[in-house]
Amino acid sequence: MAHPPGDGYQHGSAGSATRDIVRDNVLPVTMPDGYTMQVYSDTTSLPGASAFCFQTNAASLSPPGDPSSTLEAAPDQHPTSLLPWNVAELAVAESGAGYIGVWPTGIVWIPANVAGGNRALITYQRVRVNPWVTPATCTVIGQGVAEYAYPGTSAAMAHGIVATRLADDLFPDATCS
Repeated sequence: MAHPPGDGYQHGSAGSATRDIVRDNVLPVTMPDGYTMQVYSDTTSLPGASAFCFQTNAASLSPPGDPSSTLEAAPDQHPTSLLPWNVAELAVAESGAGYIGVWPTGIVWIPANVAGGNRALITYQRVRVNPWVTPATCTVIGQGVAEYAYPGTSAAMAHGIVATRLADDLFPDATCS
């Protein structure tokens, strides 16, 4: 389903290559250089979505003082997945039986002067979603944590904002949010 600007979904900046990327939910965190990293849940390019242009998460950067401008690596105008699917999760999406949502639930910047710092920690929820049944089903698999070592804006734009998933199922009996 296509969502036009003004629909309540987050869109890329007007005139940008990512203008037609839509995503729900947004979690911001300020990076050391003053840029804001915005982390999103379900993300797709318009028009329409498939397993190959749909991610269950993404991230962008906004310059200091300009939160409505979003910068991100978007090869072929498709967003980069912040928390990429693992092999098993990709197989679910390719099977046509729904997908595993890897949805960010929180983000915090750990400063360099703190032991183990100079990175963002991202919590996420893994949910098996089947939108092809009525009503759609949503089954929680677990919650996890990932880290992202911010290399600076230039490197983030050149390589995409991709975090490392550290543990997928820290809280396996969590409820769906």
